[in-house]
Amino acid sequence: MSSTPRARRDGRKASWARTARRSTVWSGCARRIRFEPREVCCAKASLNFVDSIWELFGPLLKGVPTVLLPAALNYDLDAFTRTLARFRVTRLVLVPSLLRTMLETADGDLDLPDLKDLKHWVTSGEPLPTSLADEFLKRGAPRAAAEPLPARRRMPPM
Repeated sequence: MSSTPRARRDGRKASWARTARRSTVWSGCARRIRFEPREVCCAKASLNFVDSIWELFGPLLKGVPTVLLPAALNYDLDAFTRTLARFRVTRLVLVPSLLRTMLETADGDLDLPDLKDLKHWVTSGEPLPTSLADEFLKRGAPRAAAEPLPARRRMPPM
């Protein structure tokens, strides 16, 4: 395999086309996602996962502070929730299995110890079962913002 980028039919180099397409997608996402004043995000995903890209660059594109959580917190739910509360995190991206664990650990609602500032919950990385979404809406989301997400567009092949 050659390290030289293949030329596309239109003569452009493939690597430049991919870069331009990705930057267009990112700028489109950055325009659609609204951050409120005094929001705080957190980045906890490994850089090996696609969620880490949004956790880091989504807030940075809008000048929103981001708390970088150490990987060890992914294995200690109590320390994880205490850290979210301490830094008053308002936006969290998590996999549905972590959301389920948080719901199972909670006593009646998601004040574990006190996540009153956490208003935007995004699940990603695996399918979200309807039963889990219903349970979250019933038990943990009375103060969470429900905003429609932009229509999903299929990315063109790279």
